[in-house]
Amino acid sequence: MPVDNAHATIDLGIIFGDLRDGQDPGQAAATARIDRSGYAGEAWGHVYKADFNIGAVQKALDDVVARSPLPRVINMSVSFDGDDPTCVGTTPINKDVNDLYELGQLVFKSAGNNGHATATDCTVGSPGAAIGAFTVGGHGNSEVGTESSVRTGSIYAASARGGSTSDGFGRTIIDLSAFAYRTLLPAIQANNGYATAWGTSQATPTVVAAAIDFIDFYKRWNASNFIDDPGVLFANMLLMGDRQGAAAKLNTEFDNLFGAGRLKMRMATPAGLDAPASWKTGSACVGSGAVFTIPVNSGVALSATVNDFKAVVFWYDRGHETGSLISDIDLELHNVGGTTALRTSANAWDNKERVYHSAIGGQTVELRIKGYSVTTDVEGCGTNSQKVYYAYFYEDDARDDADGPNSSTIDRE
Repeated sequence: MPVDNAHATIDLGIIFGDLRDGQDPGQAAATARIDRSGYAGEAWGHVYKADFNIGAVQKALDDVVARSPLPRVINMSVSFDGDDPTCVGTTPINKDVNDLYELGQLVFKSAGNNGHATATDCTVGSPGAAIGAFTVGGHGNSEVGTESSVRTGSIYAASARGGSTSDGFGRTIIDLSAFAYRTLLPAIQANNGYATAWGTSQATPTVVAAAIDFIDFYKRWNASNFIDDPGVLFANMLLMGDRQGAAAKLNTEFDNLFGAGRLKMRMATPAGLDAPASWKTGSACVGSGAVFTIPVNSGVALSATVNDFKAVVFWYDRGHETGSLISDIDLELHNVGGTTALRTSANAWDNKERVYHSAIGGQTVELRIKGYSVTTDVEGCGTNSQKVYYAYFYEDDARDDADGPNSSTIDRE
């Protein structure tokens, strides 16, 4: 489906491109067809031409809400760098992205290619700082996309940096990173109709396609439309990072370059998790001074062979777009009855938290979501109460199940 813009055609190819049924007679081999295909080939969507014009993009976003059925994800691989230079997320186009979230649609926004030279300078392109945007950075610095480089690549040299204590109200802003290079993509004015491209513009549709696949999987997995809530999708996609930070893997909080880490999709089935394992997702209302407790494994001790436990929370506070401080919420992993947390994620400025533990086997544990300075009244939870979305899973990491996964398909957490 070529359009008259190479950038758009390439990004569409990452999401929708599909040669698996012989759509290009010149590509006879199955591997060649797969190499030139995208990641959500059976999906469909609407394409808007906006010519990198902020007014045209706003009109496109306004039109999306009139579509039926309602699109659940939106790819935005375009930035307006002069619109929100300190990443406060309060400009009109940021508010438009938030409006879409409130209507049930999640915008996946490229972080931008402005680099990250200064540790305190947020360089995310607008409207990536909108509190309702899922903002995607890039990793990898070569088109040689081997399995190793996709899994372990360093941050892309031009990938934008998220917020800091001086920019962006302290929010990390970046939510996830994906490989920033793709070869053999459909494009106009390219040899044999295929091209190489790189940047966060290519990382973002990779995450969008993964989100589409996850929505499809979720609805088949449990016949539920709960995933249509953008907060549920947001939390579960945060769970799909490998925890990479600028210096090392993180056990708590997020990074303003990698976000939740490199994209690492997991599937909540016996074949996708190494038993004994479990996956849960939900939402809760949390007020100031309140604690919402989530029993793990129905309050029964985990098997001694369980290793990995990873949990995230995310909340959308619409007061952010007015310049107000957002609700402060922490996430803790505890032994049941314990007073000292095994892990505490407590960024006072962010609207997401994460905990990870690699040696949780044999313990009886619970998650505690704690509210501090919660002032929101409009998130469906009543006065001074914030709606919080959570997702977590635990598993053995021996990769020894007969039904998978094995280490060649999913490396250990």
